Amino acid sequence: MKTKTNVFLDFDNTQFDGHLHNTMMRYTNKYQDNDIPGLTKGQLMKELMGKAPITPSSKWAVQTALMNARNDAKETNEKLKAEGKPAKPEHTFDFFEGQSLNKLVKERKEQGVDVAILTASMFPGAIKAINEIKGLTQLNDIPMIVVPIASGGTVKENKLKMAQDKNKEIQKYERAQRASIEGLIDVKNIFVDDSKENIEVFTKSRNPNSTGMLATKGLNKELMEKLNNAIEKALEQQAAISKQRNKENASYVQDDIYANVNQDIYANASQFKSSKNDLSKFTETQNAPALPPRLSPKSAPKLPPKTLKAEANVAPALPPKSPKLR
Repeated sequence: MKTKTNVFLDFDNTQFDGHLHNTMMRYTNKYQDNDIPGLTKGQLMKELMGKAPITPSSKWAVQTALMNARNDAKETNEKLKAEGKPAKPEHTFDFFEGQSLNKLVKERKEQGVDVAILTASMFPGAIKAINEIKGLTQLNDIPMIVVPIASGGTVKENKLKMAQDKNKEIQKYERAQRASIEGLIDVKNIFVDDSKENIEVFTKSRNPNSTGMLATKGLNKELMEKLNNAIEKALEQQAAISKQRNKENASYVQDDIYANVNQDIYANASQFKSSKNDLSKFTETQNAPALPPRLSPKSAPKLPPKTLKAEANVAPALPPKSPKLR
């Protein structure tokens, strides 16, 4: 019996402290052909959107965009301070716990856990570029599911639509597993996202054993520990499910064996009974050994005469006495 545990990780503000999608949008909107020598805007967009392999030039573009974002954030806060207004939290535009997450992915993959990135960013190539720059080889070697950004409605409607789309992708992933993995009896999904709407939609549509984790402060050290515990709990539950199912199957097999044995015994007994009933149709004299013919008194042979018995206790006669001589 097989089971599967899946972990789906949002990227922006979940794994990564900052919004990479918005950062790359600002950068590409201002980019002109050959701002980076030999890299046209069209080629850059293809690579950032995952339509062409990432080249060193595009990696440089991603690093430049992140540096610009940090500088812009500092300038904004300086202006706010000068105006006497509260500063905004500054993002690091780096992973919260990149190396720890990379290690977790490696260890859990070795246990058969599937880990995937689930993002609404239209720049999956930029995510891969950052993973390569940071040396996060395990994160760069897992599936990336891209959900289109919802638009056309109100902010609330678009958020709900995006949450529903992410949940549909998780359900689609599970259906594909159930269709392709023979003997799969249980699937548990763990979804980590910084959006409250995304987690609520996922949690309401799933069974209680699936886990939604709201990363309001990103996948920091504390949440990493909770994620690790959630995965461990799911694996333990599934081990118990597999053990119970195997036990039940073994019981079914044993019952089938007993049923077949009893059926064979019944069949043999019925056959024996049938054979016995077949003998009852014969009469007492049929197939019995022949007896000698009975003779009539006239034709019976004469018996020899009986000898007379000597009378008991009678002594035999003595011979006559001879005359005396003179």
